[in-house]
Amino acid sequence: GYELAGGRWEISLVTGEVTGGVRHGTVREIRDADRPAIEEAYRRFARRSNGTLDRPDYMWKRLTQPKKESARGFLVEGEDGIEGYVYLYESESERRFRYDLALTDFVVLTEGGARRLLAFLADHGSLGGEIRWCGDPSDPVLVHLREQRYRQRLFFHWMIRIVDAKAALEGRGYSNGIEGKLHFEIEDDVLPELEEAARRDQV
Repeated sequence: GYELAGGRWEISLVTGEVTGGVRHGTVREIRDADRPAIEEAYRRFARRSNGTLDRPDYMWKRLTQPKKESARGFLVEGEDGIEGYVYLYESESERRFRYDLALTDFVVLTEGGARRLLAFLADHGSLGGEIRWCGDPSDPVLVHLREQRYRQRLFFHWMIRIVDAKAALEGRGYSNGIEGKLHFEIEDDVLPELEEAARRDQV
């Protein structure tokens, strides 16, 4: 019943090649009190992105406390709240006397937020080597780079098994202003009760 649902892509670029950033607005470190607003910002981002999942506490812990590291978070705020944020830590670089930036989470909600965080990352250029984060081929950050010198690498495809079609479709979230109808039938030889639930709920 498991099927391919997405891929884990690594995006990387050299710190000195980060273009398109602006320094309008303030970047500040994320505090513990920001956690609810950060989670809501991620949910807003996830609802309009492909392949993003809801996060339980253990996934947030993996982002903020990756293996043997401690990531620091920084955010950009506007009149309507958080416009973007990033969690990162410094990792060993192949370039002598430099460090790489490993981004464990990189979320942008507005153009201003994306460009301000790009400038923030570019400011590491004197000692920074590469910047790496996991996104997807249509990562919204990439469209704000003036020079498309980034690289993408597919690590693996991941799979998922939906056991409640109605809840999955209702909970996914959709872009505003879109209307449509979709009719399909569900067949499941392993869990036949899912077929009955789909008929009952008129999925």
